[in-house]
Amino acid sequence: MKKKNCFTKLIYSTNFFLSIMLGLSCVGAPPHAFSKTEEIKFPDSFEWCVATASHQIEGNNKDSDWWEFERRGKTIENEDRSTKATDHWNRLEEDTQILVDLGVKTYRFSLEWAKIEPQPGNWNKEALEHYKKEILLLKKNNIKPFITLNHFSIPYWFAKKGGWTSPQAPHFFNRYVKKVFENLGHLGIESWVTFNEPVWNLISGYVLGAFPPGKKDLKLLAAPIVGVVKSHALAYKTLHKIAKKRNIPIKVGLVKALNIFETLRKWNPLDHYARSILERVYNLSLLEALQKGRLKFSFPTIVNMDKELKEAKGTLDFLGVNFYTRLFVKFTFSPPFIKTETVAAKDKITEMHWEIYPEGLYKVVTKAHQMFPKLPIFISENGIADKTDKKRIPFIKDHLYYVYKLIKQKVPIVGYCYWTLIDNFEWAHGYRPRFGLYELDLKTLSRTPRPSAIFYKNLIKKKGFSYEKKGFK
Repeated sequence: MKKKNCFTKLIYSTNFFLSIMLGLSCVGAPPHAFSKTEEIKFPDSFEWCVATASHQIEGNNKDSDWWEFERRGKTIENEDRSTKATDHWNRLEEDTQILVDLGVKTYRFSLEWAKIEPQPGNWNKEALEHYKKEILLLKKNNIKPFITLNHFSIPYWFAKKGGWTSPQAPHFFNRYVKKVFENLGHLGIESWVTFNEPVWNLISGYVLGAFPPGKKDLKLLAAPIVGVVKSHALAYKTLHKIAKKRNIPIKVGLVKALNIFETLRKWNPLDHYARSILERVYNLSLLEALQKGRLKFSFPTIVNMDKELKEAKGTLDFLGVNFYTRLFVKFTFSPPFIKTETVAAKDKITEMHWEIYPEGLYKVVTKAHQMFPKLPIFISENGIADKTDKKRIPFIKDHLYYVYKLIKQKVPIVGYCYWTLIDNFEWAHGYRPRFGLYELDLKTLSRTPRPSAIFYKNLIKKKGFSYEKKGFK
């Protein structure tokens, strides 16, 4: 009897073991890694591009608010100053040849308002002639000029009048835009951008204190955002009015930085609240103003913006999307009450301490397309600060893979601009971050192509690349 019990137990235990193994086989074997190479091909019409900004590369922008801001003290990392920047102003031929060597079809760059109008109503003919020369040089080399009218910096005289908070801001900006188009519009420039990343610029200047005018007060944010929206709307209509009169086909858009925001502490309702505020202010408010003609965002007891701006509705012919990273949001009990953090492994973080999150580009463009289903979308900036150049090629490939997916899903993405052509003056971060496909020697100002520049050149030539997808199955 005892032996029988032991034998019975053995059978039961064996059956139990077998049942576990059979169960595992039904559920599926443990996942194992796989790698699959896919050939990514972009349409022939796709516009390959690099982007720059005037204050960051031209040098000697002495009549701007940024020139004055840089000299206030320790406001810029390492106390760097833009001074000559990359000396692009004096190296048009050299830098155009770099663009030719890369094979880009489009070059996105900005005009410097402070150089064109150094004093109110005082127009610098030499500056206008300089930009005319640059545009003609690009067109001679079959490169499309993609012009931004305002990329952060403004004339110092305008800043002293209140900048974008001034009730006269739309008038001053429109006067500048009109002058530019009257002098350069006939040169065959198809795409015009009124503002680059205006919300980020204003948050940096009025809430974080990192950009001019260097203020740190959330309640000050509403007025300049209204000023920018009104200025964009008026400039849009002015550009089209002059272009129509002269029978010049143009498209006018705005470039918006879009980030992915997630809650740092999923269990904390205050973090969810902070995330929703940041999502609205940073990502949605301006886009909704251009979509619906109404600007809305609020933070209890501090700011409550709900303003009808009918003139802004429908003032986009295309949308530029800048994407860089994902941030995790938490609520704090000290102003400005919202803090963002980067949460990622070291190999997924850039020199800017930003997370590399390619899927985020897919998400933000999908959202933008849902808001503006009929608008063409241009990836107007996407890049990485990486002095070693070890992460840049995978960064470009991973982000372009999601651009390719979006195109396959019929999202009208017309082009991609890598940020940036040459290492430059990165605003409050000075010269430390290295975003360039070309390395800049800060002493000699010589430009040297990085391996990523060669990769980008070959990518453009082939209109695609081999992409190794990795995962588990």
